[in-house]
Amino acid sequence: MAETTETLSEILRELKHSKDWRERRAMALKLGRCRRPEVFPALVGALGDRDPEVRHAAVLSLGQLGGPQTVETLCLPKVLEDPSPDVRWAAVTVLGRLGSLGITNALSKALQDSEWVVRNQAHLALSEFIRRIPA
Repeated sequence: MAETTETLSEILRELKHSKDWRERRAMALKLGRCRRPEVFPALVGALGDRDPEVRHAAVLSLGQLGGPQTVETLCLPKVLEDPSPDVRWAAVTVLGRLGSLGITNALSKALQDSEWVVRNQAHLALSEFIRRIPA
């Protein structure tokens, strides 16, 4: 099905019910590109997908939506302690890009992550956040 002909309800249905992780991942990414607030619950639901590639795409798409709900969601332990380092790295990256006072505790915890790429990204995100604070 071509992207231009898919309706939002079709994308949401495929994200939830497709047996193919590649298809679910593609649908999660499409939802991020549409940037409509009504897709937020579906992307939050995708954070619980059994495949890390889908969870990773959901994090990236939530980052495209932005906003306080996204920051709050990405600071949750189920995201920052995800078994996949790619998901944790994406969450730290998105939090750093979105920037708000609510991210400092989450990023500080990520500095202790077991994977160096997550720790490094947390350090970069915190540094960038601090630089953006007016003197």
